[in-house]
Amino acid sequence: MNPLSRRALAAAIAAQSLAPAAALAVDRLVPSPYATIQAAIDAAGNADAVVVSPGTYRENLIVDGKGCTIRSASGNPADTIIDGSAATEPAVAFVGGAQATIRGFTIRGGEAYNSSRCPNMPHTGGGICVDGASPTIEDNVVTANSACTGGNGIGVWEHSSPIIRRNRIVSNTPGPCSGGGAGGGGVMLEGGSADVVENVIENNDSAMDGGGIAATAGTHRIERNVVRNNHTWGYGGALATGINGRRLSLALTISGNLFHGNGAQDGTGGLYLDDGTVTMAGNTVAQNAGVQLFATNWGGNATSTDDVVDGGVQCQDGVFGGVGGRITFRSSLVSGIVTGLGCAFAPGTDGNVSGSPRFVAPAQKDFHLRPDSPAVDAGVSVRDLAALDLDGEARTIGPLPDMGADEFA
Repeated sequence: MNPLSRRALAAAIAAQSLAPAAALAVDRLVPSPYATIQAAIDAAGNADAVVVSPGTYRENLIVDGKGCTIRSASGNPADTIIDGSAATEPAVAFVGGAQATIRGFTIRGGEAYNSSRCPNMPHTGGGICVDGASPTIEDNVVTANSACTGGNGIGVWEHSSPIIRRNRIVSNTPGPCSGGGAGGGGVMLEGGSADVVENVIENNDSAMDGGGIAATAGTHRIERNVVRNNHTWGYGGALATGINGRRLSLALTISGNLFHGNGAQDGTGGLYLDDGTVTMAGNTVAQNAGVQLFATNWGGNATSTDDVVDGGVQCQDGVFGGVGGRITFRSSLVSGIVTGLGCAFAPGTDGNVSGSPRFVAPAQKDFHLRPDSPAVDAGVSVRDLAALDLDGEARTIGPLPDMGADEFA
């Protein structure tokens, strides 16, 4: 080895010896030595885990700029409960760019009413508010929370990119207060870019639009969720977009979901499309009260590919005549009446089919396809189609994907 190489090697070894050691991950245990979850969060570094033993913790948590993992020790939401009922604040608030993960809890009793924790959305996000943060929220039960202006379960504001995955978001209700907003009994998306994936969103109630989900701004993916038995006193029992025609930038991809049993006071129990660009692929929409899909003349604009819509569809005509709301169908099945100039649906054209989807047992809420369903092997492969069906099976088993959320196997 020449002298220059020896000097370079010695310098490299010296530099390595002077480099700071990587921080070791620490488990911050609750209730001992940390008496509260908040105390453990405050002490945690980004690589740390806050590990919470079974029990009920009456706290309103704020996760400000943290990247730690907050998890129940048992992994069972039934025995580890965050109860936010002690204050009119969300049960959990993610702010300040937080990239933390929360997993395995029941999150209940939060109320968004003049919240100081999420200043940009003080009346939204009763169970969990996400304000300028990008947490992962997974494997929780979010229940019995409330908010004044929507997101009774979970609310998401601008500059946020949360992953909301494998949760049960159930029985959240409007708060005992009045206000505007756009609803979202289960989940409210008011900006940012959220992934809402593999959740069960059910039995939520909204005073405004969107009994299950409402989206007003941002770019979001809603994939492989079951959205059922939600109700709104406004529009869109399952899902609603827009705020009464306000022109906000919204792009929504809705793929591989099952929407059923939802209701709305005005009869739009399914999906109510009031604004934005909506791309639907491989969904099943069935047994919602009244209209299954409704596009308003304010700016509802959607494409439907490989969907099964068991019921009626309406595109509202323009205020002064002509086309208003638009839904363009391709390789989709619609069993009911399609009305409105903007609803481009013609059986036998562009692969579209009318008639019964032939579910296995719709009276028992089994919306799997029978082998003789006209939806089997009748879809097309598109970029926005989820890779797996609602049961987690491969999306294309036959020569072509099936229509709807279920791939017949």
